[in-house]
Amino acid sequence: ERRLMSPEEVRHFVNTLRSTFLSLE
Repeated sequence: ERRLMSPEEVRHFVNTLRSTFLSLE
């Protein structure tokens, strides 16, 4: 079941991805 993510969830997801990516460098 797919549903649209709320802006809060999107922001959290992006922040998590970004911090993970930055920590890899």
